[in-house]
Amino acid sequence: MAVRGVLLDLEGVFSPAMATVAVLRREGLTRVHLAALEYAAGATARVLGKPDRAFFDMALASIGLAAGEVVMVGDDIDADIGGAQSAGLRAVQVETGKYSARDRDHRSITPDARIATIADLPDLLASMG
Repeated sequence: MAVRGVLLDLEGVFSPAMATVAVLRREGLTRVHLAALEYAAGATARVLGKPDRAFFDMALASIGLAAGEVVMVGDDIDADIGGAQSAGLRAVQVETGKYSARDRDHRSITPDARIATIADLPDLLASMG
C-alpha cells in the first residue's frame, strides 16, 4: 500500500494532553501536579505513550489514515519500531539518537527499513510506493 502519512518521533504533537504529559516528564513534575492540572481543566488526563497501541491509534485517528498507509520513523527499537509494528504500521529506524548497533540483533523486532539520517527518508518513501 502506498505511504500517505509519516509519524515522526516528536513527543507531544498529537494533542495538548500529550504535550502536557511530555512537559510534566521533562520538568520532573509529580502526580500531584498532574492532579492539579486535571482539577483546573475539569478533565481526567489519559497518560499514554509509545509503545502503547492506544498511542498509535490516537495518532492515526488524528491524521485520518489507516495503519497500512502510515510509516513510523524513529530511533528507539522498542518504543518506536516495536510499538508501531504492533499497531500495524510499517516502521523505519533512523540510526541516530537512541539507535545502537545492538538494535540490529534485537531478539524480536526488525524494522521494515533503516536509514542513516532523516535526510534519507524522502528517497526511502519514494521506493516504498
